Amino acid sequence: MRLYDRCRTGAEVRLAGRGAVDLVPEDALAQRPLLIQQAVRLHAAGLVWQVSPFLTVTLPALEMAQAQGGN
Repeated sequence: MRLYDRCRTGAEVRLAGRGAVDLVPEDALAQRPLLIQQAVRLHAAGLVWQVSPFLTVTLPALEMAQAQGGN
């Protein structure tokens, strides 16, 4: 088996022991948009997790105040 094989994107992948794959810088650059998208999704999920308890308490209180004519 050769040390370097080509994957479909043309990026070089170094084959490590037991089938593990290490990405070389060219492949990291090719994967950059995907990695950025994953990071943004993870950050957004974290923000939702932080805000949801606040909204769970605040929104019903606002609705109750509006129903009582507090506008």
